Amino acid sequence: MKMTTRLSFYLFISMLFFQTSCREVIDLGPSQLTPQLVIDGQISNKLKQHEVILSLSGDFGPDATYLPISNANVSISDGIQEFRLTESVEGKYLTDSIQGVPGRTYRLKVEWEGKEYLASDKMEPVPPEFDPQAFLLDDDHYEFEYRRHQFGAQKPFMWQLYIYPTNLPPNEPIDISNWGLQTGVEVFPPANYQFTYFSHPHIEVNGLMNFEEGHFYGFLPGYKVIQTRYALSDDYYYYLRSIFMETEWRETIFTSKSANVEGNISGGLGYFSAVSGREIVFSLE
Repeated sequence: MKMTTRLSFYLFISMLFFQTSCREVIDLGPSQLTPQLVIDGQISNKLKQHEVILSLSGDFGPDATYLPISNANVSISDGIQEFRLTESVEGKYLTDSIQGVPGRTYRLKVEWEGKEYLASDKMEPVPPEFDPQAFLLDDDHYEFEYRRHQFGAQKPFMWQLYIYPTNLPPNEPIDISNWGLQTGVEVFPPANYQFTYFSHPHIEVNGLMNFEEGHFYGFLPGYKVIQTRYALSDDYYYYLRSIFMETEWRETIFTSKSANVEGNISGGLGYFSAVSGREIVFSLE
């Protein structure tokens, strides 16, 4: 019995030796990815110049670079008309001032280095009317609570608040949607500010577990507000939802394995969307 015990012990020690001494060290090194064309474009029912941005994907890491793509042929069609885009700055292509028509399907075509990239999205009907965002007068300024994600809506919508002082000339809005999760932040901006947020039709567990505190922003009397509600196609909403799952809603006990977010660009990455919006304008007196 003792001899059997000793043999078992020596066998166990031998197995440990082979498991530790035969281990092969593999240096994975940094991940190298083949660059792909990335397309980010949108058309809406607002009369304006619509843009499509072209770039190359890069490697992982904080030092990754994303090169803009020039000299591409870019066009958008609704089955009736074709709109050709011109490159305004490197990698940024603009239409003339045009207005999309709800109910139509818009198709994007990009030709670059002998390859053709296609995408399409249907513009949903104009969303229904809505009440203005509530601003509360607190002492000498107006304040509103802002949360980037709001759950339990009947349909998904993307919202934008564009807030600007009437005594300053218009300029490019600064998007501070992704500021930190501080509570009680009061901002008295000297210029135009834009906030983007989303109302979701379901209770997203990952989004709820990543608890988002309220942001409070303050604006002095005399500011004007443009509030826009955008209707999204189902495909575009689920694309945005997939992005949130891989970014803002990660690191919870319900987080799944990371995966690439699939867009609607054939042969490339990204998304081309067609959205319809309804806007209202009101003042903070």
